[in-house]
Amino acid sequence: MPARAFITLVARHLNAEDQTAVLERLAGQATMAARYYVAEDARNHAYATLTAAFTGREPATIFDRALARLPQTNTSAAYLQQLLETSDNQEVRWLAITALIACGDRGLEILEQEHDDTSAGQLARLRAQAVVDKQWAFDEVMSGQRTNLEARHLMEGFNFTDTCATEFTDAYFDNAQRVWREQTPEMAQRTLTGLYPSRDMSDHAIKRADELLKSDLPQGLRRIICEQLDQVERARRNRAIDKSRK
Repeated sequence: MPARAFITLVARHLNAEDQTAVLERLAGQATMAARYYVAEDARNHAYATLTAAFTGREPATIFDRALARLPQTNTSAAYLQQLLETSDNQEVRWLAITALIACGDRGLEILEQEHDDTSAGQLARLRAQAVVDKQWAFDEVMSGQRTNLEARHLMEGFNFTDTCATEFTDAYFDNAQRVWREQTPEMAQRTLTGLYPSRDMSDHAIKRADELLKSDLPQGLRRIICEQLDQVERARRNRAIDKSRK
């Protein structure tokens, strides 16, 4: 099934499902399809379809989170802004803040206005900061000096939007072997999986991966690059199928 057909099917029939676990899985799968598998010239329409389907839908705990992870329209941004005035769900609030910062509706000053001094709040601030300063987030994670939770949230912020999809490709492949040498296997796997340029589906990115795989690599590093490259090639095939859809 072409990605756009799947997204349309999900958006039309959400009302037919009442199991929250199924709804959460469908929302995540549809978002991933829009981000990775829809033809590039149709992606904005796919995002708009999901934005319309998720905005204001119940159960709110699922669809508000899903909505915040999409590129925002004026309508959805206004909805997220309203959530900041009405919602007491701290996870949803932080995702809404991150989304509003990502789309430019709010600045970083909102991070200090949100009175959440918990450890979860500090991690959410890192994620929001990473949305704005991707170079800083990339360098912080590649350094290996952050805790697992800090690195995870930095990578979530780094990958929160589709912007800068190609900007860090060369830096990733230039530093992959160094990261594997300097970080523990667990940390290196986390870093090299989370920062892999999976949204850069250009011939150049695939060439860089192939060139690295021609080197004498440790088995663990080779496995990571092979798995990530396989996902990119699968996404390219799915985009081609979606593009051929009339």
